[in-house]
Amino acid sequence: MKIYSSIASFALAVGLAGPLSAQPLFPYTILQWGFDSTTGAVTVPITDDSGANHPATALLGNGAATYSADIPSPLQTQHVTGVGSVNFATGSTAGIATPDWTPPATQAEIWAAGGLTMEVWVKNPVKAGQYAGFALSFGDGYNLGIFSGGGIGFSTAWGDNIVTNDYVPGDWNHLAAVVVPTTPDCGSYNVSAYLNGRLIGSQSNTREFLPRATVVGNASDGNAYNNYNGLVYEPRISLGALTPAQFTVVSDVVRDPIIGIGSSLDFGILPSLPGPTPLELQVGNSGATQDLTLSNPQITGAGAAAYSVTGMPGAISPSGSGAVQVTFNPTAPGKFPAQLSLATNDPLRPTVTVTLSGLVAGFGTPILQWGFDSTSGAVSVPITDDSGAGHDATNLWNGAAATYSNDIPSPSVTQHVTGLGSVNFGPTSKATIATTTNTPIATEAQIWAAGGLTMEVWVKNPAQAGQYDGFALSFGDMYNLSIYNGRIGFHTAWGYGIDTNQYVAGEWNHLAAVLVPTAADCLSYHISAYLNGTLIDSESAILPQFLYRATLVGNDTYAVGYNNYAGLVYEPRISLGVLTPSQFTVTTGPPAGGYDAWAGSPDGYGLTGDNALRGADPDGDGFTNIQEFLFGTSPVVANGTVMTNDTVGGDLVLHWLQRASGSGYLLQESITMGAGDWSTSAIVPALDTNQGGVPTGYERYKATIPIDVAHKFFRVEGTEN
Repeated sequence: MKIYSSIASFALAVGLAGPLSAQPLFPYTILQWGFDSTTGAVTVPITDDSGANHPATALLGNGAATYSADIPSPLQTQHVTGVGSVNFATGSTAGIATPDWTPPATQAEIWAAGGLTMEVWVKNPVKAGQYAGFALSFGDGYNLGIFSGGGIGFSTAWGDNIVTNDYVPGDWNHLAAVVVPTTPDCGSYNVSAYLNGRLIGSQSNTREFLPRATVVGNASDGNAYNNYNGLVYEPRISLGALTPAQFTVVSDVVRDPIIGIGSSLDFGILPSLPGPTPLELQVGNSGATQDLTLSNPQITGAGAAAYSVTGMPGAISPSGSGAVQVTFNPTAPGKFPAQLSLATNDPLRPTVTVTLSGLVAGFGTPILQWGFDSTSGAVSVPITDDSGAGHDATNLWNGAAATYSNDIPSPSVTQHVTGLGSVNFGPTSKATIATTTNTPIATEAQIWAAGGLTMEVWVKNPAQAGQYDGFALSFGDMYNLSIYNGRIGFHTAWGYGIDTNQYVAGEWNHLAAVLVPTAADCLSYHISAYLNGTLIDSESAILPQFLYRATLVGNDTYAVGYNNYAGLVYEPRISLGVLTPSQFTVTTGPPAGGYDAWAGSPDGYGLTGDNALRGADPDGDGFTNIQEFLFGTSPVVANGTVMTNDTVGGDLVLHWLQRASGSGYLLQESITMGAGDWSTSAIVPALDTNQGGVPTGYERYKATIPIDVAHKFFRVEGTEN
């Protein structure tokens, strides 16, 4: 039987549509600020070098901005007047602005000119909070800067984004947006966004025109939640729809060769010491006539000893590509951050730096594990921390509403557990079992050093007493395994979540979350949430402030009425480090046999009757049982996709699971998606070096698709042998 991952098929469209068709009527610069390179605090007014007389006459926020002599290379710039830039320090709420509520152009002027073009140069853009940071804002409605997820590009005040993460923060980058109104009130328009003169994307929007100031740096009023931190050079606003050849960035045709290289190479989370593991960093040359050469590879950083450069490309011809091979070979579990630098003959990038990362699990150390006395009666504290780390439960709020119980999961589905009983929080319980108030069991520095944090808890009959959520296990009053609107999984105190409603309320269910920080302040993470050892979903997120509060089981730290968990809780555990499902307190993985063993009882998923048929879809996620069997997902927990993708070194990489034996797989491609147009792709899939979180009996595979491939669709054909 042949089954296709067609539900996960997608179009790889390379080379977006060109600039908007509206032609500029009269490109005319109406604002252009060049900054004094004198070191010292920024002062206003700042001369409008366009001659249109829109000087900066307001300095917003706390003024934590200084002039800088750091500017883009003259080879990169054209039509510029300034000799310096402005550096907005970390935490700065400073902004430089025209007078409040005085934009440099009206709707009528933009309509008459056929559009508006915004440009600004940025370097090291940083988002200080969970919102956006504006490098240049026109009318407080059209913005160039850094936005959700760390992408840079164009955004409106209403969140309409055209952004990309394909930039080097340590280099100067030119951002531009061409806004072409389609109605005289400028309430609807087409917009194209550009990075370094190259189109990011285009979209149409319908939004209110805001007659407010033009701002460089931060929000119009310098609000702390809207911070841009980094350098800004030569902001310019023009009436009319400029073409990239008219921007303040020089067209790439004068730069030769032109290196194309990713900013990071990630070996992923590996479940054990991998032995020598090579990965290739793809490098391209988009120059016109000159070969690209790379030399002098250097690896530095705390984890440098775990990496080596084991292959270098020769000269890369124009429109050609090559690869730098880096081998990861750590000698002990841990986290290995490092940087690879390469010398190049690209005139604008004589040195490139690539972030190297890899993490080996298996060093997860439980720092809290509570087993509960099965004696019937009210809960009493202290409760011993069975992990040996000494984080006893020493606080109990409203304890009369919680009792011990001998109802526990079957020993056949548990491992690494110590407790004999559970705790039953009654339907109206506001009880909480907690460590000492405001004493977290791990700090940001400890989580960062360990490579992550793993939370686990068993729940039965979780119920929601109010309209809000109930915490079964909460770390720092921020990271929670809980129920929210009838869905269980991982949630933050600010409403972010990865969850599912595909659980059986009358049975024991195991919840887990693995958090891998991507920044030392633990404000950005890669998060994976699991139900009964099966991945619910995995994604990256920027989480709110780390809170120094207690670890608790049951309810909110202060046991307020709207945050109730009602039901049973068993064996809460928190570990420093990144655990894999095989290390959880739940046993994982389907049986190693064929479909019938996978689907049936007692060792499989327990499907019976019509639900056990290959074409059935008992969890209602759109994937049949045979698709779930072939591609390693659960037939009883809804899944979003059987194929994921990301970009590495500028190439698109597809990821999926295959059965380790007993089934066959082919990567296929098509131009039209017609029934007879699919053929086996020349791209050969490879075993992924990251096998973290893969269920027993499966392996993760990947296929690397060059970004310059023609418009095509891809799918994976799975065959049950």
